Amino acid sequence: MRRILISAALAAAPLLASAGPLDNAAFTVRSTEDLVNLCSAKDGDALYPDANLFCLGYIAGTAHYHRELTKGPKVKPIFCPTEQVTRSEAVTIFLDWAKRNPQSLGLPATEGLLRAGADKFPCPKAEPVKAKAKSK
Repeated sequence: MRRILISAALAAAPLLASAGPLDNAAFTVRSTEDLVNLCSAKDGDALYPDANLFCLGYIAGTAHYHRELTKGPKVKPIFCPTEQVTRSEAVTIFLDWAKRNPQSLGLPATEGLLRAGADKFPCPKAEPVKAKAKSK
C-alpha cells in the first residue's frame, strides 16, 4: 500500500510543479472519453505537457493498482501481459482500443483502461476442475 501511495505522489509531482494556468475542466476525468481526450492531446496544444503527464500517470496508477490488487489469491487479474509494457505503449493500446470501441466511451476511465488491457492481454483460462468419480 505504501508503494502505491509513493507511486501516486511521484506521478502527480510533475502536475503540481507545472508552470502556467490549467483548465481544470480538462483534467476532470469522469469517463473513458475524458481520458481519451487528454491522452490524445497534440504536441502543439497549450495543455499538451500537462495532459501527457496526466495521461501517463493515470495509466501507470491504474496498472500499479491492478498489480497490487492481484498479488494475492483472492483477486484474479483482469489483464495478463506476457512482457513489460511501457507507459507510451499502454497509451497507444488504450487509444487504439477506444477507437475500436466507441460505445465504451461513457464508461468510467479506469474501467475503459482495464477493458483495453484485457482486450490486448487476455489472461489464460483456468482449467476446469474435474469432479472425482464417487467410489462405491
